[in-house]
This record gives sequence, C-alpha cells and structure tokens, in this order.
Amino acid sequence: MPMICRGVLLLLMCNHLAAVKANQLVVAVRDFDTQLPIEARIYLQGSDGKDYFFETTVEEGTAVKYEKQNWINPRSIENHTTVSAHPCQCELSPGVYTLTVERGKTYFTHRQRIEVTEAYQRITVDLRRWCDMESRGWYSGDLH
Repeated sequence: MPMICRGVLLLLMCNHLAAVKANQLVVAVRDFDTQLPIEARIYLQGSDGKDYFFETTVEEGTAVKYEKQNWINPRSIENHTTVSAHPCQCELSPGVYTLTVERGKTYFTHRQRIEVTEAYQRITVDLRRWCDMESRGWYSGDLH
C-alpha cells in the first residue's frame, strides 16, 4: 500500500476515534424476534434522580426530547427521548444509571441498571413483544 494511502487511512481512523468520546453511552433497540431495529421511548435516570436525554448517531435518525411537568401536580413528571430505529447516544459522567426502554402497549418494558465508566459503552436492547395486535388488524394508539 503506498505511503500516502496509509497516511489517509490513519487520519480517517484518528478522526473516527476522536468522534467517540469517553463516557459515551450508545443504545440500539431491536425487536427480539426479528432482530430488526425499532423505534422506542428511552428513559435514563442517574442515581441522583436527574434525567438524561439522547441524540441520534446518524443523520437520517431522529431523537425527540420530551420533558413535561404537570402544572397542577408538580410531582407528575414525564422525561424521555423518543428515538427512531437508529442507535442513539448520551454523554454521561461515570456513575450508576437506570435505563428504561418502552415501545407501546404490546411490548414488555425493559429496565436495567448501568454502571458508566470512563469508557465508550454500547448497549443493544432486544424488546420482547407480548401480543402482536397488528397481525389481528388492531393498532396501538399508545396514548396517555
């Protein structure tokens, strides 16, 4: 391989590694049965009770931050990120977090404790479906 090609390749690899930051958590969500990426609602909360939000990792992906507090009942709080069927990321300080992933009424909720270190972490969440209403001609409104 010519020296110029090796130099370009090395430069590209360094740029990619610089884009992956320490303490970065990347989450991908898949359907357990099909192993295909799916959209989901992701909650991430630190051990101190602080909520964290995700960003998409790809240009064609979306990550919509939802941060609401009821004006009548201030204890009624809903903080999550709705993500497209693409990986998403969040920069975090080292510590313990609770990750919760949901997808409508027909999937089981996934919840796990995560210990973030000073390294890049990638988690794949496989959501299990408990009922396939679409195959029966019904569609979840997932309203609240």
